Amino acid sequence: MVRAVAFIAVGLLFVLVGLSGLGSDGLVDTEAEVVAVHQVSKTKRMATVEFTTVDGVPVTRHLPQSTRSPQPGDRVEVRYSLHDPEFIDYTDNQSGLIFIPVMGLGAVGVGVWLLVERRRRSR
Repeated sequence: MVRAVAFIAVGLLFVLVGLSGLGSDGLVDTEAEVVAVHQVSKTKRMATVEFTTVDGVPVTRHLPQSTRSPQPGDRVEVRYSLHDPEFIDYTDNQSGLIFIPVMGLGAVGVGVWLLVERRRRSR
């Protein structure tokens, strides 16, 4: 019983922490236009993008090196800081953001399963 409750509690904690981290990092999603692409290595490219902040300020920045292959004229999703529009985020794999809450849901599921199994055995 204690093990089941522990799984549920830890799982809920992971869900809350994971979900609170999504979107609360002070970054704003926007669409940027690729104006140039530079080959950095055989597998990595670095693109230069232009976008306009919500305040109407035009920004031109180099994206971090990536395995993505944008071409000039493409529109890409980037995230920039409201406090410093020069800081932008262009993550290759955004699916990692959801990993913590999914693991939390899994732990909750294990805890519920343990409670159900314990109840079945006690009958």
